[in-house]
Amino acid sequence: MKIEKSMIATIALASLATLAVSCKKEPVYVEPTPTPTPTPVVVAPPPDPGCDALSMTTFNGIFGTRAALEAPKMQTEGGVVCGNVPEGGKVSGPSFFLQQGKCYTVVANGLPNVTEIDVALVIDASAVGLPPAIVAMAATPLAVDSETGAMGTIGPKANCYKWALPIPAPVRVVVTARNGSGPIGAQMYSR
Repeated sequence: MKIEKSMIATIALASLATLAVSCKKEPVYVEPTPTPTPTPVVVAPPPDPGCDALSMTTFNGIFGTRAALEAPKMQTEGGVVCGNVPEGGKVSGPSFFLQQGKCYTVVANGLPNVTEIDVALVIDASAVGLPPAIVAMAATPLAVDSETGAMGTIGPKANCYKWALPIPAPVRVVVTARNGSGPIGAQMYSR
């Protein structure tokens, strides 16, 4: 009987040991939940508010005075291209067509806080139906000013810009505030 009790005790101990082993919890690895990376917020520059009435009046006076000297006997072509921009900002006018045989002058200016402007005459590559040769030319400005300071001119006086090709080309006037920020503008003249 002693053996029987000892055998029962051994079986009981073995069962308890097995039960203890099977109940023992293994450590469970739980992957940490990744913290979502916030999407960067891209802030677009505010839209160009254009020129206010005072700036427009100032540009009209400046361009009228300069036109008498730099675009003599020429008529205005379109309206004043004008905008209030940060340093490096640009304004561009609507497209218009250069015509063979016409003479063009662009007069541009920056107001007091703008100390250096650049003005360019560029082909409007977005115009529909341009011949491939014209589209290829659009990568380079047709004409740029060579002056330094807050005033710029393309084709002043007798050196006006002439379109040589027999077909009209859509172009835009683009003015850039290279140094300084504030109102910049331009006016196109032709004869």
